[in-house]
Amino acid sequence: MKKIVQQLRICALLSLMFFIAAEHQTASAQQAPSGVTKTLTIASFGGYLDTVMKEIFKPFEAKHAVAIRWVPAASAENVTKLAAARGSAEYDLVLTDSISYWVGVKQNLFAKLDPTIVTAYQDLYPQARLPGMDAATIGFYYAGLFYLPEEFKKRGWAPPQKWADLFRPEFCRHVGFMHPNVSYGLHAYLMLGGGEPGRFNEAVGMLQKVKNCITVLEPSAPKMEEKIQLGEYLVGVNGNIRVIPLARRNVPIAFVFPEDGVILGGGVIAVSRSSANLQLSQEFVNWLISPFAQQILMEKAFYTPTNKNVIVSDELVKLGVANQAMLKKVVSVDADVMEAQRRNWIRAVERAVAP
Repeated sequence: MKKIVQQLRICALLSLMFFIAAEHQTASAQQAPSGVTKTLTIASFGGYLDTVMKEIFKPFEAKHAVAIRWVPAASAENVTKLAAARGSAEYDLVLTDSISYWVGVKQNLFAKLDPTIVTAYQDLYPQARLPGMDAATIGFYYAGLFYLPEEFKKRGWAPPQKWADLFRPEFCRHVGFMHPNVSYGLHAYLMLGGGEPGRFNEAVGMLQKVKNCITVLEPSAPKMEEKIQLGEYLVGVNGNIRVIPLARRNVPIAFVFPEDGVILGGGVIAVSRSSANLQLSQEFVNWLISPFAQQILMEKAFYTPTNKNVIVSDELVKLGVANQAMLKKVVSVDADVMEAQRRNWIRAVERAVAP
């Protein structure tokens, strides 16, 4: 175990050095670029995803003489920040998940997309188009299971295959769970109830029985990534777009598509109604769902593309990126139901694991 932890700490240090270097490189490239006349402020996801986003938008910044300011936070926080800034031009766009998006819709926070500007919208798969055309889905992801193969082999443990495996006795104090504020966590708890909202209390009951085995409900995917790399969790819940990059950076981790199914999530980009740069913000959305950006999001952030002109390779499917055939097999949960019940579900999970 000490050897594994040492390896993970080394990986964590190398990853930190990578991010610092990437941030320094990006910052240097964005210091007062020649000809810049505007700034777009985006409430973003943070972590590795922001590093990929910054790469995608270097050509956009150059083309439009604009500097992009990234303000990272969790999805639900991004919508909260946008609501708090209502009426001001503090934020131009927001990146969020498909559940938090509906919270913003109810608060009338987003501007309608102009089809004459966001021309790539017509190339999106039907499930990536949003009813009010006030946002666009930039990519699909899903929550699944992660585990550390070397540690499992050493201990003689069988890899997890289904959601209920999270409660295997040998995993006690070694398993990482997400807070239900994070869509990965909420989707996991729904799947513990068979993907049926009416059975959510079954998941709550399971958590309550093993609450002494749960150290904390992790508040964000980046925090989960950090603890995985430090060797604090040997198995647990996270998104495929979070685990695959770790594996690609030689962290000894594997991702599992649970045999009892997953709930599809989506990253969403929306323009603030209060943006002082409405047209440029819409052009930003169009760029993000263009084949150019979608290809990079797929190859480096491991999103399933929403633009039908971008195809998922067999190699990426093996890593855990869902293709269109796999998307047909996911469990569907009504977004309105999730949005309406989310607060009650969060409280129920928090009570279940409270000391």
